[in-house]
Amino acid sequence: MSQTPQIDPISVVVTMAGFVFAQEVAHVVGPYLVILFASTIGASFALAARPRSTISAAAWFFFRVNGLSILLTYSIASVANAGYPMDDQRTWFAPVAFVLGFIGDRWPAVLQWAAGKVSKLIDVLIKLRGDGGNNG
Repeated sequence: MSQTPQIDPISVVVTMAGFVFAQEVAHVVGPYLVILFASTIGASFALAARPRSTISAAAWFFFRVNGLSILLTYSIASVANAGYPMDDQRTWFAPVAFVLGFIGDRWPAVLQWAAGKVSKLIDVLIKLRGDGGNNG
């Protein structure tokens, strides 16, 4: 019986990286290439929504967004996989990196939105407690 080929993005990039790097290195570099590629695509949407600027400003934007994505994707993918388990946690890398790239410079708005959701959750928990938050 033949084995079905692995066609997920990580496996494909690891295989392709194996042509350039040693196989051991390809297993490390491949996931980061997927993160970088997905983040760059997301950042291209964010860049298109920004006011026109210079090429150097756009390059700096991509550097910052991709750097942040490389640093945060694994951690966010771990949290996402804990809530919504996949066969392989690396399945989360591309969508998480894309979203991080798509957010771009809009982090203050995202954090404000998240703080509002947390505040509403705390309000609901206080109401469910039954005493309106008063212990006295």
